[in-house]
Amino acid sequence: MGRHCGESRSDTCCGGRDLRYDPSVPVRRRVTTRPVTLAGVDLPEGARIFLWLAAAGRDAAAFNQPDVFDVRRPDSGRHLAFGKGLHYCLGANLGKLETQIAVSALASRYPRLRLVTDQRLTFHPNISFRGPQALMVSTH
Repeated sequence: MGRHCGESRSDTCCGGRDLRYDPSVPVRRRVTTRPVTLAGVDLPEGARIFLWLAAAGRDAAAFNQPDVFDVRRPDSGRHLAFGKGLHYCLGANLGKLETQIAVSALASRYPRLRLVTDQRLTFHPNISFRGPQALMVSTH
């Protein structure tokens, strides 16, 4: 953590850059407002669809080495975790700022903060929000 978050530049402190790799909201639900064809599939008006945003961040056609996590990669901020265009999250900048402040404070207070190795992560059992049920860390 200190390697990235103990630095003086707050934009290296994740602040949304990790969301390409593992977004907290992996799927969005939408309803078609008119008949449309997506990837060769005809959908009628009123069709309920899931947009798998998590898959977009791991698209090899869009990202070099998509399964490699590195907040310093030049395209790490290019993701759909906060939506896009008309549907871009109004709270995105606040969420990024809160993340930068919290992670920076943790790194300052616990400069040796590290993930406990070999832990098995379990996630909340729903598809609308992704987050670990527990995350073990060490401060030594």
